[in-house]
Amino acid sequence: MRKIFKKSIAYALAASFLLNTSMCTFAKNSTAISTINTTTVSPPPPPSTDDILIDGFIKKPLDIISMLLGTGVFIVTLPFSALGGDTNEVSKTLIEKPAKSAFERCLGCLPPAKTELIQLD
Repeated sequence: MRKIFKKSIAYALAASFLLNTSMCTFAKNSTAISTINTTTVSPPPPPSTDDILIDGFIKKPLDIISMLLGTGVFIVTLPFSALGGDTNEVSKTLIEKPAKSAFERCLGCLPPAKTELIQLD
């Protein structure tokens, strides 16, 4: 019974880590569309009830689990990243991004879309 519980926890953590990274890449790819903005930027619409429920019960817990797993991976790979000189980038990717997504983002709010202003000559 104990082995089954440990295996199920390990599989759940691995699945949440993979799910979180795939959600991040999907969000990055879906917000990469350039838009032309003329004068004002309208505020984003308030989150719907579905967005709040999905965020509160699925996304935020996955972000916390991803942050904890990322901390473990960061500690394990710290000697190698220190040799490469990119410990700041690794810590931002594995720890800071999931932590900001879990604790700084409002419930149900999506990250703001990146927009580029295009100047026509």
